[in-house]
Amino acid sequence: MNDSKAHNVFRNLASIDVNKHTSKKGKFTYLSWTWAWATLMEEYPESTYEFLPNEIHNDESVTVHCTVTVEGISRTMWLAVMDNNNRAIKNPSSTDIANNKMRCLVKALAMFGLGHYIYAGESMPEVDLYSELHLVLKSGSSLDLLDHLDRLSDTEQAEAFNGAPKGQKQAFKDQVRVATKAAHDALDSLTADLRELMKEDDKAGIDEVWDDTTPLQKKLIGARFTAAEKHAFKAIRAAGDVEAPEGVIHYLEKKGE
Repeated sequence: MNDSKAHNVFRNLASIDVNKHTSKKGKFTYLSWTWAWATLMEEYPESTYEFLPNEIHNDESVTVHCTVTVEGISRTMWLAVMDNNNRAIKNPSSTDIANNKMRCLVKALAMFGLGHYIYAGESMPEVDLYSELHLVLKSGSSLDLLDHLDRLSDTEQAEAFNGAPKGQKQAFKDQVRVATKAAHDALDSLTADLRELMKEDDKAGIDEVWDDTTPLQKKLIGARFTAAEKHAFKAIRAAGDVEAPEGVIHYLEKKGE
């Protein structure tokens, strides 16, 4: 299960073009850590990172370590504290260490696929849309498949389906259709349950359902809510033991749900 999840995370993040968010310092290309982390948060908002104790060497150089966790999968990367020419700094300042910690964070994110091609000295890789879609379909996760299709334009979807081997296009389309229907049905059911709980102002019930959903389910359910429903949902969740604002109930009654 973790292998499939790790593959899906890597495939997703590796497909993101980071070229517009890099800069040159000396001979090397660097990816903005603020952009990289913000991008990860958009895709996997429950991700975390942790800096481990610094490793101080006999020559007074320092190595920093960073662990990133995405979808329950943790990867650790290390980086010597270096200058812009990639030379180790002896007795580095706190600023040198802080800057290199953030570089190490970006390096750890590359282990999950985000900007990994920069470290190979390559340009943004060409994407085979059919192969990508086929891999997601084979992963067995209908939700990942639905999320993947949502990211593709109509033209890219057509290209992905038309890229199927000769004689297999219709069968491939049918398999995708069945899987996406299953995903829609599951999401529709969860969304309906949450709307009913919102109508009843049942915070405990909402918390139980919501806390049991995955980050991807949350993202896809959120896309089904209207702006007013999102506001009502957040208000009830934030209310604690306090009764939800009267406007929330009035809104739901007006909706007739």
